Amino acid sequence: MTKCPHCKNQILNIVTDVLPVTAGPDSWRGVSYNCPSCQTSLGVVIDQVALKSELRNEILSALGKR
Repeated sequence: MTKCPHCKNQILNIVTDVLPVTAGPDSWRGVSYNCPSCQTSLGVVIDQVALKSELRNEILSALGKR
């Protein structure tokens, strides 16, 4: 089983939060994975589903299909 590196409790599920991820002028929707016991952030990634949707919409808009 996986244990939280902060509180040492077993992690049976993950709590997620949505947050912006920025790099200079660019920003994306991110997801923070948190320990359900102590809420310590275990990692942050760019939301791949949101990124795909935004990219699709931008391509369709550029092609004049939206």
